[in-house]
Amino acid sequence: MAQVFRGIARDANQFRTPFQLWIYLSGRDAGEDATYLHTPNENQTPFPMDPLGNVDWEHGELLPIFGELLPNLPLRIGESRVFDEWAEPPRVVSSFFIYSPHIGVPLESGARQST
Repeated sequence: MAQVFRGIARDANQFRTPFQLWIYLSGRDAGEDATYLHTPNENQTPFPMDPLGNVDWEHGELLPIFGELLPNLPLRIGESRVFDEWAEPPRVVSSFFIYSPHIGVPLESGARQST
């Protein structure tokens, strides 16, 4: 995931359309763990995308790990906690959004777009 993120970040100035770039780590389904590149599209998915639910953008537990994987990039890491009724036993799970506010359109509401 970090290698894909670095590659897209390296070539970000070549994009001609607005985009968002983030890594998502799901606490519910590891099949959703990925680097996401999101652009305006015809599928009626909102752009820019705002993460669903309450995201704590002051979460820093993963920052040392991703700081090493994505050196020289300012990073923001948000934690989303949701109740997973399908888990055994049902419980609150955490998922994480990792992005750089200097690449593309930020994920956080009210954040400024990079130039």
